Amino acid sequence: MRLFYALPLPPGFTRALGRVGADMKRRFPGLSVPREAGLHFTIFFFGEVDAEGAARLSGLLDAEELGRPAVRVRFSAVETFPPTGNPRVVYAAVDEGAEGIVAVHDCLGRLLARERWPVEDEHRPFRPHVTIARNKRDFLSREALDGIVLPAEPFTIDRCVLFRSDLRPDGAVYTPIKERRFGT
Repeated sequence: MRLFYALPLPPGFTRALGRVGADMKRRFPGLSVPREAGLHFTIFFFGEVDAEGAARLSGLLDAEELGRPAVRVRFSAVETFPPTGNPRVVYAAVDEGAEGIVAVHDCLGRLLARERWPVEDEHRPFRPHVTIARNKRDFLSREALDGIVLPAEPFTIDRCVLFRSDLRPDGAVYTPIKERRFGT
């Protein structure tokens, strides 16, 4: 099964970002947008994992080190990966709360290293973001993205979840396997 750790968004924010993605899809038909239920901050993606590995990853969410406070977050801007050339990913960047999300990433990274779990080194710093669209074929001007407005209100990230990802013709479906509430 395909697994990943993520920080889910509160429902009001998944709906708001879902509307942003739908508007982008209307303006730029070559984009693909995730389902609202699939909007989250990915912390680590593991790919295919067997049942024993899934149990190990699930168990790491019980670690004392993850007993941290919830994170107050605010989106800052629409940005892209890569930062130059034709964008392949359009995402909601974070300013307020970025350090808290990075702290969760780093904590899980230390736990994975302690367990000798193989994690691909991306050779670049982790950047908290929520993917709102993917561009696989069309040229997309960054200037055309300037007018896209993200929700401005702050929100709270209160848990980390181990998700299973099932790929389907109409998009990936994410099923929670285990969650760890922050502050516990």
